[in-house]
Amino acid sequence: MADAIAYRPGPLQTWFQPPAPSKRKRDDAGDTEASSLHDVSREEKTNEQPAKKRQTKAAPKPAPAKSTNMTKEAKKLYTETLKIVETRYIELDKKVKAMSPNSRAITISNYATSAAKHLNTAKKLAGMGETVLAFNFVMALGDASHRRISTWKMSGESGDCDDQFVRLDEALPALIEKRETPASRVDELPVVPHRWTDDDADVGPFKTSNGPNKQQRGQMDRQYIDWEKKRREARRARRETCEDWEAVALSDLVGDRKYLAGYGVGEDFHARESEKQPNSYFGKSIAKLEELNAARSGAE
Repeated sequence: MADAIAYRPGPLQTWFQPPAPSKRKRDDAGDTEASSLHDVSREEKTNEQPAKKRQTKAAPKPAPAKSTNMTKEAKKLYTETLKIVETRYIELDKKVKAMSPNSRAITISNYATSAAKHLNTAKKLAGMGETVLAFNFVMALGDASHRRISTWKMSGESGDCDDQFVRLDEALPALIEKRETPASRVDELPVVPHRWTDDDADVGPFKTSNGPNKQQRGQMDRQYIDWEKKRREARRARRETCEDWEAVALSDLVGDRKYLAGYGVGEDFHARESEKQPNSYFGKSIAKLEELNAARSGAE
């Protein structure tokens, strides 16, 4: 009876509920196990190495396209400078027209010097990435570097033009190297007017036994200036449009050199035969074009 009185149920128990068994030890064991698992998990995370990102090689950047504004600027520079070159050429022609036949006031050297002054424009065009424009511009300067030789005095002294011809020649080979090889040859080059001769004059029968009189000579000079202006324009147009630019350039330069050499222009008559150099008119450029032409022939 004393034992029964000593036991009292908890406040939430009734007399009919047995006391809840103690779970402390089990809970303690569970806590210990959970803590151990937590520690292991934390240790595993600590030991884990961060995943390396796969390194992918960046795709090569495409070559920057030419700016439309840059191309327009280059074409404007090309066109406007050619107008200046042409204007100066006509001015020299008119001075020659007014000269006495025995005068040496204007010679081929004046034309060559005037043309070479504009070489910086070719350099600018090349710097803009306009190789074709730069090439055609130097070729146009070659056209402007001489004229028809109506008298032997017009050819000047031996070596007068060499420095200017060499300057023009040095500008061209690098541009030739940069140009793409023509895709194909042309059977025949587009026809351009030939160099003016007195036979092209349209003044009627000469009125003196020695040739045209003063009036006819004036008419011939005007016709010559107009003829050669159209000839230069036609040559420029052929260079700009014909696909086989190598053949066009070679034809123009070789033809001009042959004409000038016939009057001693570009030749050094003071040098000994063993010391003579090739004609100074675009010698390196012609050699380069002939080399490319031979290589193309061998590959065909």
